[in-house]
Formats: sequence, C-alpha cells, structure tokens
Amino acid sequence: MEFFFNPKSVAIVGASRNPIKFGSIILANLFALGYEGKIFPINPKGKNIAGLKTYPSVRDVPDEVDLAIFAIPAPATVEAMRDCAEKRVKGVVIISSGFNESGEVGARFQRELLEIARGAGIRIIGPNTTGILNPYDNFTTTFVLLREVRKGPVAFIAQTGMFAGMLMEWVLSSECFGISRVVGLGNKCDVDDADVLRYLAEDDATKVIMMYIESVKDGSRFMEAARATTIRKPIIALKSGRTGEGAAAAMSHTGSLAGNDDVVSGAFKQVGIVRVDAFQKLTDHAKMFAYQPVARGNRLAIVSLSGGAAVMSADAAIRAGFRLAHFPDESIAGIQKHYPSWAKVRHPFDIEPLTETIGYEPAFDMTIRCALGNPETDACIVVMWAPFPEAGISYDFLKNLQADYPDKPMAFCCIGYKEYYEALFRQLESYQIPVYTSFTRAVDSLAASAKYGQYLKSIGAEMPCRSTKISIPPLSETIEACSPLSRTTKTSPTLLAKGRYFSPLSQSTEASSTPSQRNEPSSPPSQRTEASSPLSQRGARGDLPDKSTSLPARDKEPRSSIPDEDKSAETPKKLTIFIDGASHGNPGPAAVGIVIKSSGKTIREIGETIGKATNNYAEYSALIRALEEACKLGASEVDCFSDSELLVRQMTGVYSVKSRNLLPLVSKAQTLRRTFKKFSLHHVDRSKNERADDLAGKALKK
Repeated sequence: MEFFFNPKSVAIVGASRNPIKFGSIILANLFALGYEGKIFPINPKGKNIAGLKTYPSVRDVPDEVDLAIFAIPAPATVEAMRDCAEKRVKGVVIISSGFNESGEVGARFQRELLEIARGAGIRIIGPNTTGILNPYDNFTTTFVLLREVRKGPVAFIAQTGMFAGMLMEWVLSSECFGISRVVGLGNKCDVDDADVLRYLAEDDATKVIMMYIESVKDGSRFMEAARATTIRKPIIALKSGRTGEGAAAAMSHTGSLAGNDDVVSGAFKQVGIVRVDAFQKLTDHAKMFAYQPVARGNRLAIVSLSGGAAVMSADAAIRAGFRLAHFPDESIAGIQKHYPSWAKVRHPFDIEPLTETIGYEPAFDMTIRCALGNPETDACIVVMWAPFPEAGISYDFLKNLQADYPDKPMAFCCIGYKEYYEALFRQLESYQIPVYTSFTRAVDSLAASAKYGQYLKSIGAEMPCRSTKISIPPLSETIEACSPLSRTTKTSPTLLAKGRYFSPLSQSTEASSTPSQRNEPSSPPSQRTEASSPLSQRGARGDLPDKSTSLPARDKEPRSSIPDEDKSAETPKKLTIFIDGASHGNPGPAAVGIVIKSSGKTIREIGETIGKATNNYAEYSALIRALEEACKLGASEVDCFSDSELLVRQMTGVYSVKSRNLLPLVSKAQTLRRTFKKFSLHHVDRSKNERADDLAGKALKK
C-alpha cells in the first residue's frame, strides 16, 4: 500500500493544458505540494505540459511507474489499464466516474478493469474517487484544488470524494488539528476499508482514524482489520444509509449495498469502533482523541462559571452515560475557605462566587486542580466565558495542570463574543485542549473517550496517556488558516481557471518545446540544478509567483545604540529583554527604554519618546515596542523584565485592567506575547533595570 501514499513516480493519464480539467488540477496540486518524485503527464496529443515531457501512453514512459492516476472518461480506462499492466505499474487511482454506480454499461467497465488489474498484480483505488492525500510526503491524487494542508495526527477514510473536498476544507479551515492521510475509496472495486485500516494501523503519523462509510464490502475482513486497529488507535465512524431512503441513495452514489443498520451498530461495538451519526460529532470526537488521553472511567467532574450551565452539563453527562464524580468534604475544604461566606461549595462546581474573591484565573486554576486531583474523577468538563482579551487573563496554568494529570482528559466549553471565542479557541487548542461551543458537544466527546477506554479495558489493552505534542499556531495568525504547520501554496480556483496563477496551458513556446529535466533518468534529485527544477522553472516563467515577491517589506531599523556592523549578526532565537516606561506628569512627556540581550550580551538598545502619556501607558508602550522588535529579530523565546509591578500583575491576570485607555494596549501586548513559542514576564527591582531606565530618561531629556 505504500506506493499509493508515497510513490517514487506517478503518471497522470489525462494530463491537460486546459486549467479547468481534472488532469491539470492534479498536476497543479502536485507542484504546489512540492512532490519530489517523477511526474509523467500522459496525453495522446504529445505536447509538453508545464515544462514536462508528455507521453502518448503509460507504456511509452521510459522509466518505471509506481502509480498511475486515471482522469479520463470511463470508456477509455480499460485500454489505459492494459497499458499499465504492460508497464507493470504497481497501483492505479481511478478518478473517473461512470462505472458500477451508473448502470450495467459502467459495471461492465469496472469488471474489465478489475480483471486486467488482477491479472497483472495491480491494486486499484476507486473508481469514482479523489484518491489519496499524504501531506507528510507532499503527495496527492485529488482533483480538488488544494489551498492549504496542515499536517497532524488524524486520518480520513471516505467512500465519497466529498470528504477529500468540501468536508476536508472545512476541517482545515475551522479546526486546529491537522491530517496525516486522506483516502477516498469510491466504489471500492479492489482496495477497501480493511486494506486501508491495516495500513493506517502501522502508520506512525496517524493517531486517530475517521471514517465515512456507505457500505462494508467484506464484513469479516473489515471486522478483523478494525479489531487489529482499535487495540492501538481509535476509529470513529459515520455510517450512512441507515434508512431505506438513505440506502437507496448510497446505491445510486457509489453502487453500495448499505446493509442492516442494527447489525452494523452491533459489529462496530464488538470491535471497539466509536459510531457517530453526524459529521460534527466525527470532528468533535477526533480532536478529543487527538489532543487528550483516553478516559479510564465514566466519573465526570464539572467546573462552570455559570450555575445554570453546571446544571445543564450534569443533565448532558447523565444522558451520555456518565456518573458525576463524588467529592468528599475534605477534598473541597481548601476551596470553601476562599468562597464568600454566603456561598457553599458543591459539585458540579459553580465558581462564579469564587471569582469575586480571588479572581478569574486563580478560581479556575484552584477548582480544576481540585477536580482532576480527586481520585474519583476520570474526566473533567470546564464551562467558561470567553473574556475580553483586554482583561489580560492568562491560561498558562492549564499547561501545568495537564502535565500534573496526564491520564485525565479535559474538554472546554467556551461562550462569549465570537471574536473573543475564536481567540480563546486558538489559545486553548494550542495547549491540546479541545474547545466546543456547547457543553453537550464537550460531554459527548468525553463520553466517546470513556466508551473507547471501557473497550480497551475489556480486552486488556494498554491505556494511552496524553498524546504526542501537536504544534498549533500563535494567536497572531488568522483563524481562517489556523496557522498550519505545513501549508501548500495558496491558489485561487478562479485564477487557476483563467490561467493566471498556475496553468499548464500558459506556457511559453520555449518552455513547451523543452522537456523538464525533472524526469530524466540521468538527473537524480540530489544532482538536479535549480534551473532544472520544475518549481524554479515555473517561477522563472511566471506560472507561479516568486515567493520572494509576496513577502511584506521589512520595517525600517529602529533607533539603536548598537553599531550597524553588529546588527547584521545572526540573532539567536532566545532573547532576554529589559523594559522601562517613564513619564513627566500624569499625563506628560513620555518615553520608553529597551535593552535586548542574547546569551548575556546586549544586541540592541532603544530609547525613544512616545508623546504625552501616563506612566502606566508608557510601561505598556515599552512592552509592545520590545515585543515587536523581538518579532523582527525572529525570536521564538522571550524572557521580559520590568520594574513595574502593576504591569506584570495585569499582564499575568492577577490584577484587572480598569483604565479604558489601557485596554487597546493590553490587547495588543497579549496578542504579541502569544506569537512566541515561550514567553515570560517578571518583576525586577529598579536597581536591576538601570540601563532601560537610563535609556528612557535620556530620551525624555532630549
């Protein structure tokens, strides 16, 4: 199966210079992903496409061909399969439709294809599918125009091309977890769910498997493969065709016989598959398994900022099969002493009174720690308000909580203004905490984890703890892209269709008449020159924009006391920064002083005025100016020191921000701090901050 996911060479049967045809889009996707294998366009007209030598048929290709992609009408596929058999191709992905799902004529084509393939030892994915997407090896067979692909731990197996198109785009643009593999099986004339499950069970990049199934071709093979997989990683399945009408629709869609739904549910339960009935649950459960450990029982703790939400969460928990965790009086005595005298601590926890006495962040930290530390708790749901970013609340304490309780899953439900929710969503998911917009979705996802944990216990399997770390974007990135780990070149379907972005059709005469050296046997990848690379050729011809031209212009260098020759030195990724803001009057003339160090050596100093401001405003201005400078220097870790205790306490959520004038600055500072992999802010005595103070003072005197 590996040749389907990472072929050394691929032939595109039906490659085209017409930018709106599937063969053209497949080629564009391979270029955009950066696929490093050999590409052989197949077109009887024989014209070069995208600077690549084009061959009339697969059998005319002089090199070995691992995989062929058919993007041609169904009647032409039979002869193309004979060419592949003669060439001894290992696998074929058939994008084309018009086979078993379309009637007897199409069914005859499908039977002929399978007969030829089996005689030659060729495996087939499809027909009527989008096929493969493998972001880890930059390979795809899909005709869906790829905008961005983010690597991650979740694999998709789908019987419909929609999954590798619209639904995958939804996941990539609205969720933070990435994907490892996508397999569209289509009509499943040869390779089926069981084959792919066996492959993914051994795939180290895949931690969770999502499935969309219309039918199961061979029940016993499927059960055997699923059982061998679920002992190692969870499978979440959305099985359609549950009603008579749905089963009829499945027959017309992929020629599938859906089977008895009660039998399917029983079989799934027997082998540990988590069955869902909606796409939203498929993605909800996937990120729970991707981020959190598997629940070891069904005792749930509830921590809520709202009493009403706590009650409704309890109802949802009981419906989902949970029991509420029991908290002995001695376990909550430490919290009770911080509550107002009129309030009594009970589980489910309504912590709103606690926030009034000790603050928002400490209240959540204390109560969640109590919940997870309880031996009778197996999982925890937290319902919170998405606060104004200007409030300066930090959730870094959650990192410590997860480290201290590695075998207890959490789910968060966040409610509030949409833009504030999105900011909190990205931050919490960067900590591998799944976030939902309703407590019912959060509870249901935890329940799926508990049911899978119960299955693992029943077969004596090992219970996994917290999953492998997943890198998630900083808050400065937009929610639309969710800051992907690995992003393909962004393309526009409209521009592609017009041939203005990438189009094999828009080649110069010189490029069309000169075959690319990419596929020449005498030029292995390690020996190819930049001029012979299709990517560099496309950039030179203007088919793809030169990446350097799309980069924003760098800001002018800030004023600094460091000589220019030192500025050119490469700046280390970890910086130590001292800041100070000063003001003569309240408000009055104000200035900032900044000292940036790396490995104990000063690499930059800044002293500049900022107009009229209060002293606190100047302190925040100094912090923002320093963080902006650290971004320009490419720092990933920043340790910041200030002699303003108020600034430090407000930024860490100990004190609230009451001045309206400061709120925009606090928001900007909080956003900037999250652009770094690691950030810390400390209070220091003024004697240890003399240089920054001196720089601000000198700027004021000027």
